[in-house]
Amino acid sequence: GRAISDNTRAFLRFLLSSNLGEVAAIAGASAAGLPAVLLPLQLLWVNLVTDGLPAVALSFNPPSPSAMQRPPRAREDGFVDRHLIVRSTTVGMYVGAAVLAS
Repeated sequence: GRAISDNTRAFLRFLLSSNLGEVAAIAGASAAGLPAVLLPLQLLWVNLVTDGLPAVALSFNPPSPSAMQRPPRAREDGFVDRHLIVRSTTVGMYVGAAVLAS
């Protein structure tokens, strides 16, 4: 259970930060009056290549040796918490800004 929980959180962290970066780049370019940074077909390709296989690989990570030393996750704790949202948003905005700067 703890390994599944850890892998699911890693999966969510990766997908949220990478997709927020795409959204930030497209929204930033649109707000700045720049031409489209990604065409629809390019966006689909980027999502297929960069999101699919790496995200599946993250879900098959072996459990950490200290997983059983930690207490179990409380039932009311969700997979998405404040730390995950802040971290994913920060990374996503950084990626979006880097795309626009290049």
